[in-house]
Amino acid sequence: MSVKITVDLFKSGKLTPVGCRICGGELVPALSAVKLGDTGNTFTCVGYSQSAGRYVACDGDDFFVSSDGLRFIRLADSHGRAFAAEEVYEGQIRAVMFGGTSCFTHTGTQFVTYSNPVDLYCGVMHCGRLFAIDAQNRYLLRWSASGVKNWEEGMKGAGSLVLDPVRGPASDILSYGGTLVIVRKYGLTVAKMYGSPENFSVYATDTDCDEIYEKTARTVLGRLYFYTASGLKYFDGAVIRGVKHRLSEDICAPVCSEEYGGNYFLCCSKKTGGEAVLVYSPEDGESYFADGGADCMCACGGVRIYRGGEAFKLDGGGEYTLTAEGIDFGTDGAKTLLSLKLTGEGADVCVSNGRQSIVYKRARGVIRPRLRGRSFTVEVRGTAKVRSLTATAEAVNEI
Repeated sequence: MSVKITVDLFKSGKLTPVGCRICGGELVPALSAVKLGDTGNTFTCVGYSQSAGRYVACDGDDFFVSSDGLRFIRLADSHGRAFAAEEVYEGQIRAVMFGGTSCFTHTGTQFVTYSNPVDLYCGVMHCGRLFAIDAQNRYLLRWSASGVKNWEEGMKGAGSLVLDPVRGPASDILSYGGTLVIVRKYGLTVAKMYGSPENFSVYATDTDCDEIYEKTARTVLGRLYFYTASGLKYFDGAVIRGVKHRLSEDICAPVCSEEYGGNYFLCCSKKTGGEAVLVYSPEDGESYFADGGADCMCACGGVRIYRGGEAFKLDGGGEYTLTAEGIDFGTDGAKTLLSLKLTGEGADVCVSNGRQSIVYKRARGVIRPRLRGRSFTVEVRGTAKVRSLTATAEAVNEI
């Protein structure tokens, strides 16, 4: 005796969306990498200042500036690890790019280069001061007297603080909820840095965790997200919590991150091979890949990707792929995949039992593979929304 079983493929098996996402029970096109052109340089860091209207960049040896994020002009030498910021100077916001013992600022019309008295690893502007980690001693937090230029020490001027050794060396600093969060190798340190240095303090918080990857911390919708050896986590100002999403098991070797439009973007490698950008939405917990890796990213009316001397923008309208693996209809035995029903404008569909594959071009409505197997993989490739996708199989009822 046999029984027919129907499953919703958007809810069954292991789904890997690339350039698309599940939204309201439907498959909708999402972001994919669109090439803008060649930059001529492989950058380690790119930042954008909306106020200055300039992209600032570093390739590890030199500083660059651009008005369009594509054609970059060399400005000066760089001498260390790069990071970008913005500061208010004489009532005007200017972009800043740091490179270890050097930095430059750009207002949109003119630039100035400075030599830092200390070698900086990472930093952030907070309450009019630059707070940064010393590149030669990453347990040492430094702050300027004001802005990025004034490092005169004194009771109300520049100074430093030695971090406790428990959570390991620091790799990033972010302004979060009115405080500073120092990202360490094995956790977070929260600091209150208001007013004069005599009022600066470090909180005693229970924020230990497994190893945090550098350049993965971003503030998204009121939470601080970052990637660890065990996956994505967030800090809500009190505790660290883990985040589970559909692509949790596919990610390895994170490289860099960005935030835009309430989403968290992470450049990483896929365990199945290749590089991609993970896009995670905290609002509904959905995630997908935008295929192709990045050396660095920046946000400017969207997310820009820089890799290997090329510039890309994550944009809509590209072709997507959704792969649904391990479709076994809840039974261990062999069964026959009788039909697939797709509602929408149509898409290319490939059905496989692991030994044989059948491809249907511009499929819509009902298709009938009549493919025999224990488990199936269905791949959907297209550019338009798919409202629903169900599969029906006939299995032997052994009871």
